[in-house]
Amino acid sequence: MLKTIKASLLVLALGFCVSAQAGVVRVGAGAAGQAHGHGYVFGSSTDGSCWLATPAHVLQKRGGSLKSDVLHDAKGRSGVAVNPVQPDASIDLAFARVTGLGGTCIDRLPVRRLDTVLEAGSGARLNLIDTATSGARSLPLRIRTTDGGARAVKFSVEPVSSAANKNPKIQQGFSGGLVDRDGAATLGSGDLPLGLVLSVCDGDGEGVEVDFDDLFGGETKTKPQNVCGGGHYATVLRMDEIRRLFNKMESSATTPKQTSNPKNNPRLLNFTGQTISGTPDGLIAGLDCWVVQPDKKGRITLDYLMPDNVRTTAIVIETCDGGGNLGGVEVRGGADTITTTPYRYCAAKGADVHCTVGARKAKIIRLGIASISKNTPLKLRVVRLAANPI
Repeated sequence: MLKTIKASLLVLALGFCVSAQAGVVRVGAGAAGQAHGHGYVFGSSTDGSCWLATPAHVLQKRGGSLKSDVLHDAKGRSGVAVNPVQPDASIDLAFARVTGLGGTCIDRLPVRRLDTVLEAGSGARLNLIDTATSGARSLPLRIRTTDGGARAVKFSVEPVSSAANKNPKIQQGFSGGLVDRDGAATLGSGDLPLGLVLSVCDGDGEGVEVDFDDLFGGETKTKPQNVCGGGHYATVLRMDEIRRLFNKMESSATTPKQTSNPKNNPRLLNFTGQTISGTPDGLIAGLDCWVVQPDKKGRITLDYLMPDNVRTTAIVIETCDGGGNLGGVEVRGGADTITTTPYRYCAAKGADVHCTVGARKAKIIRLGIASISKNTPLKLRVVRLAANPI
């Protein structure tokens, strides 16, 4: 997903786990052969709602428009970024509302300007989510060049070699990786997030855009880009510029609306399962097809936060494209996601499930959707949670 010039196909040996992975997520399915990038999840200082900041090209479809996508954080939690908006067409940055990931976003975009923090030659690090382990990883960096003044929006970083990795590379899938100061234990209290990676240059004068399939032995698709030179380095969009753009979006009519009102409709908190295409966020409205690979036990789970003062009475699950791998659903409920009580298991009839559960007053409804074959994806179009007012 990374807009790159002569991207290396070497597998990067990343460093040790970051002690505190603040807001960094992997954007996209990230399965073998599938594109992905990274981003930073934070809470709005206005209303506390959760947002994703990521390079616009990470969420870009082939036609140029932006799409919703799935997210994964360093704790193994999953979520969805919906209704993305690019507030300035000249800057490769988009924002999208976030559901899932535990439901709480404590990070905030920094208020202070970074002019006094960014110093050429000083240490930094690139924070990522490892695609193999889904854990937090970091790459040592050095700030290469900085620009000061009120109009400064970017700076550059270069990887630092070590005994473990003598030729480190910033490569495909690192778009949106969070750059912060080297040695920072947590973000905040002066340890500021500095920015998000936008692009990388290898400095041979030949501009190419490399398809993600390169990493898995596929064909290389090239496209001329701007020529750059002077070594291997990444361009980073400053976090104070990201804040300016977010404030601009929040104050304008282009702010994306919530896809559902949590006071009146069930809200997706979390899900498990390896997404192949689509997102699970539209299941309540039946907007799209979510194609998802079950886990080793042949199951996916969906956790929904129910509105206040309702009793859940029934669950309806519908598949798309005649998806016949649906085995059934176990319905559970409780006051939180940690302790849930089983209500009922209902087997599928054909490609759909209709499951009554009585009248259950529960804050959380957990659906364990079982497949017939764990090696075949589930194709889900609708999940309807019927409820009666108390």
